[in-house]
Amino acid sequence: MIGFDIRNVGSKDYNAIIKLRQGLNYSTIESITEDKNSMIIVAQLNDEIIGYISFTISSNTSSKNNVIVNEIIVEEKYRGLGVGYELKKEAYRYLEYYNAISIVALYNNYKEEEV
Repeated sequence: MIGFDIRNVGSKDYNAIIKLRQGLNYSTIESITEDKNSMIIVAQLNDEIIGYISFTISSNTSSKNNVIVNEIIVEEKYRGLGVGYELKKEAYRYLEYYNAISIVALYNNYKEEEV
């Protein structure tokens, strides 16, 4: 296991996220971070962003919330080392904080590493 930190995204991280997820742009990331119901959490090793998870808190008709995972990306050379697991674990912490009842994954490019 490598030693990396999990934390909220900062504006200085935007370029690193764009590097991980081509097609994303600065204004899209900024709009996610400015939305009070959305969040981006990054994994950082030394000074390098090696992955991130993006999720939204969504209310349903029963007044219970869901944590909706929009994306989770880990740089290829760090896959299989627990980075994605720790990012997902961080999203689970928000279940209680937002009184959410479930986590729903909406991304369609999911590729689980084979062990």
